[in-house]
Amino acid sequence: MAHELNQPLMTLSNFALAAKSIASREQQPLLASALDDIVTQAQRASDIVRRIRSLINTRRGTYESCDIHSVLNDALTMLRPELQRQKTHTRMQLTENLPQLRGDPVLLRQVLFNLVQNAMQAMQDLPPAQRVIDIISFRIESSILVQVGDHGPGIPEAMQEKFF
Repeated sequence: MAHELNQPLMTLSNFALAAKSIASREQQPLLASALDDIVTQAQRASDIVRRIRSLINTRRGTYESCDIHSVLNDALTMLRPELQRQKTHTRMQLTENLPQLRGDPVLLRQVLFNLVQNAMQAMQDLPPAQRVIDIISFRIESSILVQVGDHGPGIPEAMQEKFF
C-alpha cells in the first residue's frame, strides 16, 4: 500500500517543485496548469486510498465501463514530467476501436502507471536515445491486452526464479 501511495505523492512533490519554479519566473498560465496537476494528483491519492479501503473491507470494487486508451493516457499524463526528466520516450501502437472494458479505472491506471515507471527504471543507465518504452494495445477474442516493453537489461538470471 505504501508503494501505491508513494507514487502520487512523489508526483505531487514534482509538480509542486515545478510550480515553485514557474512562480519565481512569474509565468501565470504555466503556474495555473502546474497547480491543476497538483490537484489532480491529490485526488488520485485519495482515490487510491478509497479503493484500497474497499479491497481491505472485501466489498466489491468499483467496476465501470471504461476505455483502456483513456486510462493509459491518464497514466502517461501523470508520468509526463518524469518521462521528460529521464529523457524517456514512448512509442505507441494502439489498436483503434477497442470495445469498452469493465473494470476499476483507478486500479487499472495504477497498474499501467507502475508498468511504465518500472520500464523507466529499467532503462535509467542506458543512453537517452535508447530509452524508449513500447506500449501496444490489442484484442484477442474477448480480451483486451496492453503490453509495456522496455529496452533495459532484464532480470538477472540468478533472480529469475524469484519472479517466475
